[in-house]
Amino acid sequence: MRSVLIIALIIALSSCNTTPPAKPGKAVSVSVLPQKYFVEAIAGEGIKVNVMIPPGASHSSYEPTARQMNLLVNSQAYLKIGHLDFELSWMPRFGGVNPGMKIFDLSEGIDLIAGECDHHNEPGHIHSQEEGKGIDPHTWMSPGNVKIIATNILNSLNSIFPSDSTVFRSNFNSFMMTVDSVHALYNQNASKLKGRSFIIYHPALAYLARDYGMEQIVLEFEGKEPPPAHIKAIIDLAKEKNIGFIFVQKQFSLDNSRSLAKEINAEIIPIDPMDENWKEQMIEILNHLLAN
Repeated sequence: MRSVLIIALIIALSSCNTTPPAKPGKAVSVSVLPQKYFVEAIAGEGIKVNVMIPPGASHSSYEPTARQMNLLVNSQAYLKIGHLDFELSWMPRFGGVNPGMKIFDLSEGIDLIAGECDHHNEPGHIHSQEEGKGIDPHTWMSPGNVKIIATNILNSLNSIFPSDSTVFRSNFNSFMMTVDSVHALYNQNASKLKGRSFIIYHPALAYLARDYGMEQIVLEFEGKEPPPAHIKAIIDLAKEKNIGFIFVQKQFSLDNSRSLAKEINAEIIPIDPMDENWKEQMIEILNHLLAN
């Protein structure tokens, strides 16, 4: 009798820890929180948006939970930002979980920037897609790019849920006014931004730097902590260009940035390109660039 009770207790506990299946309905999945902001603005309240990478997690190392994988089962589509390490690693498995899920690449139509190449190691070097290997995935950190991303979202949603296309178009027009307002702020200050150099730990602002003629100097070295020689080169460059601040993303340690900041008497400024409130984050970054 006692063994029967133990077995029953184990079954009960197991059922409590089992993730319940997601409720069917209109749903799409995305990789990062800024996408959630974009998609919800265009889709409206009738479509559930699942985000795979939670706040504070790194898109290069995060592994989705069992609950997140379960939510994919009822997603009609996955709108990938394009070229994230997370997506490159997990998209084949996501397709296996839900073979009927449509996949859309929101980076289509964007003039992409290649990652660091082997023959250029000097700080701040960025180059075209054809020169190097790998793609910088931070396409959403540019108001101009977000206009393209928004159009891709609209087309994707129209393809999946054609009966709601009128709603999507109306929401899209409203959202584009928001993006245009941010774009206008940057354009109004374009002359002040042109030629400006800034240091950042992880290279998340290459598209923004390109759009407004700025130089992004990257502390991180080939995706890892910087070696002493790289730090020394950046110290020399920072002194030469009189750079007084360092952008550090909230997903990364401050240790290396503190050492550099002390050497060049610079302020550490936390930013969060993965923030869901894209508009607020873009305006905050602009204010920091203009103030320093």
